[in-house]
Amino acid sequence: MQKTQTIFCKYFRRPLLIVAALLAMLVLAFGYMTSMPSQQAPDFLPTAQDNILAGSLEVHVRKLAGPRNEYHPEEYKAAGDYIAATLRSFKLQPTFQKFTSFAREEQNILVRISGIKKTKTIIVGAHYDSHGATPGADDNASGTAALLEIARLLSENPPENDVILAFYANEEPPHFQTETMGSVVHANSIKDVDLMISLEMLGFYSTEPNSQKYPAPLNFYYPDVADFVAVVGPLEDRGIVEDLTAHLRGADMKTFGFSTPKFMPAVGFSDHWSYWQRSIPAVMVTDTAFFRNPHYHRDTDTPETLDYPRMARITSAVASFL
Repeated sequence: MQKTQTIFCKYFRRPLLIVAALLAMLVLAFGYMTSMPSQQAPDFLPTAQDNILAGSLEVHVRKLAGPRNEYHPEEYKAAGDYIAATLRSFKLQPTFQKFTSFAREEQNILVRISGIKKTKTIIVGAHYDSHGATPGADDNASGTAALLEIARLLSENPPENDVILAFYANEEPPHFQTETMGSVVHANSIKDVDLMISLEMLGFYSTEPNSQKYPAPLNFYYPDVADFVAVVGPLEDRGIVEDLTAHLRGADMKTFGFSTPKFMPAVGFSDHWSYWQRSIPAVMVTDTAFFRNPHYHRDTDTPETLDYPRMARITSAVASFL
């Protein structure tokens, strides 16, 4: 028995210690990526201001909802026309970045708002196309609606920094992460930008247990109730993720931050990815998309499924961050 124990210790102790050390390092690494400072916000209670802004957001989502892409060109054009007309109603002057995609002319819609201090230049963007024949209410009429209301808020109360609001064409397949993706076109055309914030699906929430899913092992670090918004960014931009997470929590919106290597699956699944390719700091604000929303890329992604008061809280908080 003594000899058996000696052999075991000789041949297996060191590998076991190595495995234990690696597991400990992984736990610490994920702890670092998921832990964000500042106190978590309380359970959401809509205010009168939230409810007013929620009404405007719902109007935008209902106007935009429906197939919006090159397979439905009339609806795609109508969505762009609505965005431009709404911006003009806020006394803003949109510009149009036109580009060719599959022998068609598409356009990004851009607005620049001068800041009071002009310390930084920040892009806030959202794609306005939808997937296939789906209504695309959460994906991504919700982000587009939020961006429209951010435009209104900033037109009434100028931000501290210079802000470029970008409404992107062609985020969805077959353009996703290719040269015909609207945000790739924009990222390739821009210089001297300090930060990009992507608004990607902001409307779906649930207070039911097990309504939120994650790729393992994130389920050990985050709650299973889909009542929060997430801020996602790369490790090198962890400070930005922390700052925006803290700001949203300070606005009493339950928020979780996640800072991770760029190769982690799904973390680059929106327009912020395009700016990573140009070494521009970029983060995503999201309801976590298919990790939560059962209507993702389905015909059931309709305006009735969205939580507009929570969308309103996020919208006003992002505007005040700028």
